[in-house]
Amino acid sequence: MKDQPEDIPCSVHNYGKESGHGQARTRRAQHLAAHGWALGGRITLEGGRRRAFYGRTRRDFQYKLTAALRAQQQGQLIPLERQSTAQFLERWLTDVVQPGVRPRTYEIYGLNVRRLVPLIGRERLAVLTPPKIQAAYGALLEQGLSRRTVEQAHTVLHTALRYAVKVQLLAFNPCDAVMGAAARAS
Repeated sequence: MKDQPEDIPCSVHNYGKESGHGQARTRRAQHLAAHGWALGGRITLEGGRRRAFYGRTRRDFQYKLTAALRAQQQGQLIPLERQSTAQFLERWLTDVVQPGVRPRTYEIYGLNVRRLVPLIGRERLAVLTPPKIQAAYGALLEQGLSRRTVEQAHTVLHTALRYAVKVQLLAFNPCDAVMGAAARAS
């Protein structure tokens, strides 16, 4: 591929009708070809995890792969379908919040993240929904935390998910559709 840097591990597979020189295709390649996918490939992320990309046309595949490689080189997060909310929040705290705020603000953000992680941390970031967040706020109130404390947790989570939308890890911020703790108590 012409825009692909040489130092990033990447493999490309042709899932078209022929795999080349009479070679047999794998079942996965046959399945993907049957559903209209022409090309697929993957890149290796930090920590050895891999992210796969597929395209119906060579141009579509090339665009997706090049964008991911560029994002990886610039140190941006590459969306993972299986990325948990806890993983995202921890990375957001260290990479985004810590360099830009005072130490005490970082402590408060970390405290609020630690309050939320047991309740929504195992949820995949991509499927986090307003009802799940609302239930987490209710659980915090049931634990005896004040409405103001739950509002602070909401503010931190809303800010984190706003960043996720900005870097295109989420299509929308699920916190936008959640009522705050003060509205619930009324």
